Amino acid sequence: MKTRLRILMKLMLILLLAVCFLILMKRDTRVFRMKQPEGEGITVEDAVILMQALKENAVFNETVSENLGKWLDQQKISYAENEYVKLLYGDYIDLVRMLTDDHEFEMEEKYREDFYLLKEDWYQSYDRLLALYGLKDRIKLTEISVLSGGDKIREEETGEPLEEDKVLSEDGKIYRCTSDAFGECYFSVIRAYICGDVLLTVREKTKKEITLANVWILEAGENQIQFFVNGFEVFYAQEQEEALMNPQRECVADLIFDSGRLTRLESKEEKMSGTLLRISDRELELKDKGTFEIEESCKVYQLYEELREADLTELKVGYDFADYVMDDGKICAVLIVRKENMESIRVAVMNSGFQSLYHECIRLTSDCETELVYGSYEDRKTEMIPAGEELILDGESDYLKGDRVELIPSAGSGKIKVNSIERNQGSPVYRGRMEIVKTTDGLILINELLLEEYLYSVVPSEMPASYPVAALKAQAVCARTYAYRYLNHPGLPDIGAHVDDSVNYQVYNNIAENVNSTKAVKDTTGLLLYYGDQAVNTYYYSTSCGFGTDAVVWDEEYREKFPYLPVILHRQMQMIRRAEQAMR
Repeated sequence: MKTRLRILMKLMLILLLAVCFLILMKRDTRVFRMKQPEGEGITVEDAVILMQALKENAVFNETVSENLGKWLDQQKISYAENEYVKLLYGDYIDLVRMLTDDHEFEMEEKYREDFYLLKEDWYQSYDRLLALYGLKDRIKLTEISVLSGGDKIREEETGEPLEEDKVLSEDGKIYRCTSDAFGECYFSVIRAYICGDVLLTVREKTKKEITLANVWILEAGENQIQFFVNGFEVFYAQEQEEALMNPQRECVADLIFDSGRLTRLESKEEKMSGTLLRISDRELELKDKGTFEIEESCKVYQLYEELREADLTELKVGYDFADYVMDDGKICAVLIVRKENMESIRVAVMNSGFQSLYHECIRLTSDCETELVYGSYEDRKTEMIPAGEELILDGESDYLKGDRVELIPSAGSGKIKVNSIERNQGSPVYRGRMEIVKTTDGLILINELLLEEYLYSVVPSEMPASYPVAALKAQAVCARTYAYRYLNHPGLPDIGAHVDDSVNYQVYNNIAENVNSTKAVKDTTGLLLYYGDQAVNTYYYSTSCGFGTDAVVWDEEYREKFPYLPVILHRQMQMIRRAEQAMR
């Protein structure tokens, strides 16, 4: 019995071994017959770059960290000899098994150990590793439009090229690259892994175009151009039989790139100029030209002194120092061609009691013959209004059926009285010229005059003209500096004014001109308060409790925005102490 049992057990063991042998034979035959999967393999260099980023950002135990370091060192030796060598599946399996026991990372049915790993399988696994270690918000797969890099990019401010391992993106960001593959991605849209400001590897080049709208062309040849975008000079050269269409230097153009090649260059040659009367985010009005819509992609370039990209807030209402580039009836770019001597200011005159910017009816007379200009910009008309004759304008006036109405005294010293307004002095009298604009809310009255003449009526309205001359001079300098800041950055650009005449800015023409205050303005002509190269914020007040403070009176963050206020305060306190000592 025992002999039969032993024989049976031996037979079963032999049968089991035979089955195992057949399974192994079948498996080895399958493995032997496996072919390298078709497709682009992941390079060892890219695998090392991505795993190095994982190692630097993930939290591993000491053993895993040490083993991963050894794996990275081994792979670096491989691509040091050949930068294009592919990562083998066997090395990939060694890597994932030290990081996780998840068998879903294994792909035995597809690869032999000596096969190289396809890019698509590597990146799928890498994404799962990022999720496993909670790093998807740190190491991101991002779509980026790469322009160029290295010596093909120069910073306009310094004129120096970028470092060799840095590239410029379409949105103006500078990235450091860890892979040479980015050099083949200039003027292309790519999907790449990014960590902070470092581009790790290129996952793929997309088929999307890059459209650079309204860039400034510095130089252009048959097959190369140099253009300015986001504060950088970019050089592009194209090797092709067909030359670029109509290359022009110093113009605005759209550039369209497809997979690294410039496929279209569309220059924009229509320009116009004129005095800017008002501006908003959507449109602007030019004197005698009309109102024009502003393209969403509109660019502003300063061409004098230094080339730089500016913005719409730097345009000066009331001045004509810019050219406007048109495209399909819209403004697509603005070229600031010269530095303007800021001598005039535009003041929105409020109604009686400073209640509103809008008037129901405006009544005016002039002490000299005055030219009345009205009608649409395409068909302007003029009339002469005799001295002393009252002009009455309301919402139904024929004069206001076109564009804005202008009143221009024939004499430089002529003055216009607004009879429909009451101020402390009665009906106020104004120097300069007047404009009336009809809106859905009512009529807007704008007084344009020389900045110095504006101060003649600001100083006595903010400080009694009976004050000592030194105080009046100080007030004149403060008021001039305050107004000058608004010449550069208008407070009411959407209606075409730098300031209004109320306490919203500086009170203007509430009190009539006085010889003392006018003399103080003339004695300080052109004097402004600066901190460095910027005019300061010269805030002042009518009533004091006897103590000063610094910018923290508004908010703690303002300390840094107005660093000069503590300096001024310190000097004031020194003067007070000296005065107290002298009185003792």
